[in-house]
Amino acid sequence: MDGHVAERLGSALFAIGISYLIALLVGRYASRLHLPKVTGYLVVGLLAGPSLAELVGYNGLIDWDTLASINILSEVALALIMVIIGSQFKLESLRRWGRRLLVLSVSEIGVTFVAVAGAVYLTNFYVLKTILRADLGLFGSSFDIAIFTGIISIATAPAATLLVIREYESEGPITDLVFALLGLNNLISIVLFDIFAFILLNQDGSFYGVLHALFSPVFMGLLMGLLVSVWAQKLQNPVEMQLLLFGVIVANVGAAHLWHIDFFLSCFVAGVVIVNSSPKAPRLFEALKGVDYPLYVMFFIIAGASLHFDALEHIGLLGVVYIVMRSIGKAAGSWLGAHLADFGLVERKWLGYALLAQAGVAIGLSQSLANMWPDGGQVIQTIVLGSVVVFELVGPVAVRQALVRAGEVPVLTLYSKSSPESALEGMHHVIQCFRHSIGVPSGHKFESAADILVEHVMRRNVETIREDMPFNEILKFIAHSRYDRFPITDREGNYLGVVDYKDIRDVLVDDVLKKLVVARDLLKPEPLTVTPDRNLKDVLEIFKIHSNITYLPVVSGDEKKKLAGIVSQNDVLAAFRAPSVN
Repeated sequence: MDGHVAERLGSALFAIGISYLIALLVGRYASRLHLPKVTGYLVVGLLAGPSLAELVGYNGLIDWDTLASINILSEVALALIMVIIGSQFKLESLRRWGRRLLVLSVSEIGVTFVAVAGAVYLTNFYVLKTILRADLGLFGSSFDIAIFTGIISIATAPAATLLVIREYESEGPITDLVFALLGLNNLISIVLFDIFAFILLNQDGSFYGVLHALFSPVFMGLLMGLLVSVWAQKLQNPVEMQLLLFGVIVANVGAAHLWHIDFFLSCFVAGVVIVNSSPKAPRLFEALKGVDYPLYVMFFIIAGASLHFDALEHIGLLGVVYIVMRSIGKAAGSWLGAHLADFGLVERKWLGYALLAQAGVAIGLSQSLANMWPDGGQVIQTIVLGSVVVFELVGPVAVRQALVRAGEVPVLTLYSKSSPESALEGMHHVIQCFRHSIGVPSGHKFESAADILVEHVMRRNVETIREDMPFNEILKFIAHSRYDRFPITDREGNYLGVVDYKDIRDVLVDDVLKKLVVARDLLKPEPLTVTPDRNLKDVLEIFKIHSNITYLPVVSGDEKKKLAGIVSQNDVLAAFRAPSVN
């Protein structure tokens, strides 16, 4: 091996290894500060990377050459994340919301686009008066800048959002909606970008260019998805499933580079095809969870190292306008869409915050624009690179805040994230384990989780069936619900009881009843409820006695019982599963 090549390879591997170790430490301390680990990983990359090192004046762990040599890892990780985002688009699940999801998405995308594009146009036309296209003058230059910044502002960072959801084990309506909107935001942003690049810049000179840009990735994603679905039928071993998915995803990225097409879109489509065509899709993506996290950590380290901190000083007034108006657009658009689509108050209040993060897709689009339109594209690229520094550092924190405030993260999960084991505790446990291995009695005792309360593990944001919901709507609801029994409430949110599959099955055989029945007709007053202050030991006994039940409604109040949340058997068992050693 050539000496220079060996030196570059050694430098890259050393940087990756040390970055992993530092990320491990910083991620844990980020949890103590009530920050997502993703933020810690980004900070590690930012401190190790060349941009901040050059700005402040110290030798960074990762220089520009090393960053370029390991950037392919970042692309593979992002491709993997796009496949996972696509896997959330089960067609039967999308029918769960139907028109409501369309209204929500159109509102969130539309308000964000109008807010950013309108503000950028007015700022350039009346304040800055920068002409970037001499053939179109001030009006045309301002219009083009506004259109492209508006389109790029739609995109939401899937990686940061996905990792925060995974870290905090979030589960509930907002979590499900975020997955759907992540895919739609990035899909619409890419499609609109390709269309307007053709209309406004006309680089290709024919309509073939835009057709190639839009349909080539879709076709590739379709082929890759079908390949995985067919091949997976022959596999049983999780390791073989991991190899299959990794092989297809890496090949997808490579082919996209060779044929100059968008791997974001092709990987997203592949995920959609796999989840809707493969009977083994759940096992495929579950197998992937066992090996993908180190790759995601490296993605965020590289993302942090790639942040152009120096772009902040060049971002200017347009950059400030972009950051402020995109934040307002996401929050206001989500609130309006949730209101028009008749989602709850919790969704209206917190959904927009969970969509603030922005990075990979926006950077890719701005880079493409800079290549197509050097003068204006470089201005927009500077705006995007500067704003990404803000949105990548603030975005994960906003996602965490939204999910926690919405009640979709159990309190016990938050406690475990903010109270990692200290070095002394770790050493004590290592000694105890060693004593046990060589046969010396350790004399340790296990703490009981029995003193943990229901309020520490329950999910607060719960989808419910309202007492006047028609039978067909009930069928649509239960087809996508995670519960085995379904809580029913009145208009004020008071808990009335449950409905289960047996009662629904009886109605299904009678076509006349299906048109007449509403939820209150199927209602069973349910004595099996718990209160937030109930001891987990007692709840576990309920689950043992009633082995057919996996969820219990949590109610509060004396006379009219308010539905406070849902506690699952899995969450209760998890609290008992990891005892501490004294």
